[in-house]
Amino acid sequence: MTPWTDEAMALSYRLAIRLGQYEGSREEEKQMSVVEPGAGGEVPIIPNDLYTATITKVIDVVLEEADRFGNQEKVEIHLAFDVDGESMTLEPRVNRKWGEKATLYAIAEAAGLSPDPWAAFDTDALVKRKVNVLIETPEEGKWPRVKAWSKTRQTPAKGAQVAPVASDTPSMITALGVIDWTVFWAACKKAHIDQPEVADALGGDLTKLPEMEATKVVELFEILKGRHEGVAEPEDVPFSV
Repeated sequence: MTPWTDEAMALSYRLAIRLGQYEGSREEEKQMSVVEPGAGGEVPIIPNDLYTATITKVIDVVLEEADRFGNQEKVEIHLAFDVDGESMTLEPRVNRKWGEKATLYAIAEAAGLSPDPWAAFDTDALVKRKVNVLIETPEEGKWPRVKAWSKTRQTPAKGAQVAPVASDTPSMITALGVIDWTVFWAACKKAHIDQPEVADALGGDLTKLPEMEATKVVELFEILKGRHEGVAEPEDVPFSV
């Protein structure tokens, strides 16, 4: 049998991912962005929450040993943000892979860019962009992880291709058109919206929330957020029963 060329193997791999037939890619999707120790190696104490961060630097990193998925090439993304008035930095690393299911692609979208999954991507386009990052620490004493990346209202970078962002609401709707509930509840927490308040807007029945269209969920969030900010509500609010 004639051995496959590297190009043929790469094409087969991409096709398997597109068809959902590559189990390894599904496992890799579940990975969070691992934050690596900075100078001094002290573990930062960061409350689990949603933060607005600025990407200050993006560098390529090659690990001495591959991770458990066999990946050695990484992209290290330097983030700067404030925690209760204190400046913090984190350097999460993601796989140096590109495509619709890649974490790097999701970060580019969160940064307000309009990336093409089939074209080469210059990671320098991420520098100086703002993103919302959901940070969680697995357990006390462990390094925090970036669990989710989402959009925030921002000014387009010069020369950058930017998707329009209607508000500073995090990107709750995934590429599949469904709600990312982790991002939704994190945004609610940041806006001081609790579950009883959401339930009250749905006539006291919180079980109606997952049945709503994704765009209606975002609209509901905007209305509840507006109440806290003193914004007048539209006359027709379709959520109350």
